[in-house]
Amino acid sequence: TAAVYDLRRQNVATTDPAHPNFQIQIGEVASRGFEFEAVASLTSNLNLTAAYAYNDARATRSNDGDAGKRPVTTPPHLASLWADYTIREGALNGLGFGGGVRYVSASAGDWDNTFDAPAYTVVDAMARYDIDNWRFSVNVSNLFDNQYVAACLVLAQCNVGRVRTVIVRVSYCW
Repeated sequence: TAAVYDLRRQNVATTDPAHPNFQIQIGEVASRGFEFEAVASLTSNLNLTAAYAYNDARATRSNDGDAGKRPVTTPPHLASLWADYTIREGALNGLGFGGGVRYVSASAGDWDNTFDAPAYTVVDAMARYDIDNWRFSVNVSNLFDNQYVAACLVLAQCNVGRVRTVIVRVSYCW
């Protein structure tokens, strides 16, 4: 799948020139870019998913002097790759496992674009076992427990990324 877009978000809050401690909704942010995702069954056991997105977002109207600058928490590049393998025969029939990597490029750390929140990459993994109508699964996000800055609003207000997260799930389908 693929998409190309040119979006405008209006009524973005910007400083009120008559009352500098207040904001009014007359700002605008434009986002232009494209996304694509490819899903392939390489064999009857192996699936692959790859995705990439490019987003050129800029303030186009503002009272804050940031017109033309990148909005905070909006990285221009996102990419991911995921592979999933399922055993379909023999004693291990129904056992599946997978892994992938997610990349997020650097994003503006403040509206003046004086610094960037750094790019980061995390690895995820999964194991599952399907038997009859039951599925037992374990998903791990940020497998190697990388420490990273997910985004910043200003230099003194940055959000740390999620630590390793393990989710165990048992489900039944009928």
